[in-house]
Amino acid sequence: MKKPMKWNENFIYLTLAYFFINAAFIFHATSMNGGSSLGYIYILPVFWLIFIIGAGFFAYNKRKTLFDKKTKKSSILLLSLCTPIPYIIIVQIFGLILMMF
Repeated sequence: MKKPMKWNENFIYLTLAYFFINAAFIFHATSMNGGSSLGYIYILPVFWLIFIIGAGFFAYNKRKTLFDKKTKKSSILLLSLCTPIPYIIIVQIFGLILMMF
């Protein structure tokens, strides 16, 4: 019988913080009128870069405990969710769904 994957609490909090801050940025940008939301073209990449560097330093400093045999898969999964790629894919899917209605 396979043992369930052990989740790392630090990365869960980090990923949730990243998701909610990104959601707040995107929600605020979509609710702005006209071209005033263009400022987020500069804010979001800077936020992504700072967050990815911070998460990378955190993972590097705690690599012995974060990437042991029990938590390696969950740490890699949660660390990959701290990149903008999954979030962009989710936003695009919801945009396509909303266009259908």
